[in-house]
Amino acid sequence: MMTTRSAARDLALTLTLSSALACPSSQVETAPPEGPVVAVTGLVTPPDPASPPSATTTTGGEAAPVTPPAEAADDDAEEAGEGEGDDEGGDGDGEEVAGPAPVASADLVTLVGERLPDHEVACSKRRSIPCERRGDLDDDGKSDAIVRVKARRSGAIGLAVLWGRGGVELLGGGRQAQWTVLGDEGANVEAIPASMGFLARWELVPADGPRGKRRGFLHEVLGRAHKFKAAKVQGEGILVDGGDAAAIAYWDGAGWRLLELGY
Repeated sequence: MMTTRSAARDLALTLTLSSALACPSSQVETAPPEGPVVAVTGLVTPPDPASPPSATTTTGGEAAPVTPPAEAADDDAEEAGEGEGDDEGGDGDGEEVAGPAPVASADLVTLVGERLPDHEVACSKRRSIPCERRGDLDDDGKSDAIVRVKARRSGAIGLAVLWGRGGVELLGGGRQAQWTVLGDEGANVEAIPASMGFLARWELVPADGPRGKRRGFLHEVLGRAHKFKAAKVQGEGILVDGGDAAAIAYWDGAGWRLLELGY
């Protein structure tokens, strides 16, 4: 009798221990999850606290990023593509001065009105495009004035040469005229452009040699002085530069010549 009860207790203890070992988690309490349960199908990277939150949409239980609408282009970027050239032309290489364009001398404004009534002085804001220059282009010892002008009706830009001896010559400005072009192919008579609005710069250059024995012109290129030979040079020349090629226009005593400089 005692043997039977002892065996029964041993059997019950064995079953209890086996059940406890088979189910150890039954003794651990699990806290209920907070918030809704979301099924995750992939690795989720926690957001960077420094980054702003982005909007998402859910498709088929998965979170998909939503691309925000493109922002308007910056005002500076929009204005970067706008042209900065003069109204009359030019390729925009010249540096503009702050404020209004320079004003021509009062005496030259008067002379242009008297000798070229269909034109007016047209100063540019670009430093490389002077409004006026004074020199001696025909070597007569009298001061000549070169003024940038504009035709009142067509707007064509030109360089007016107001001779110190009286009279006027007009290069461009809507005037039909010709000059002799001196280049690699020799001398050729060609039409002077009806408008000089394409010029990126113009300037006076000195003649090389004493009066009566002019050999050409002196001109500085890339910081170095150069001599350009030319025939029938009277006095100073007018450097005309369109941005991709430069030349010197000069008076030979009877007409205009254009010496191509090769750059």
